[in-house]
Amino acid sequence: MWLNFHTHSNFCDGKSTHEEIVEKAKSLSLKWLGFSSHAPLPFNCPWSMKPEDLNEYLNKIVTLKKIANRFRNLLRPGS
Repeated sequence: MWLNFHTHSNFCDGKSTHEEIVEKAKSLSLKWLGFSSHAPLPFNCPWSMKPEDLNEYLNKIVTLKKIANRFRNLLRPGS
């Protein structure tokens, strides 16, 4: 069984969108996928999510979970 619970998207220091990551996971036949972007910090940091993007990040995961129901996405914004 293949899985990945350490996935960073373009909300932090990753390069791909959530949608691109889900499509890649499907193409690799992953059974479990979790998003673990770096949580917002109280200071400017090049690798963490911006505080104002947190709600969009979480909403995107909830939406994708409904679309790609064979994956169980972690709803934790940090790693």
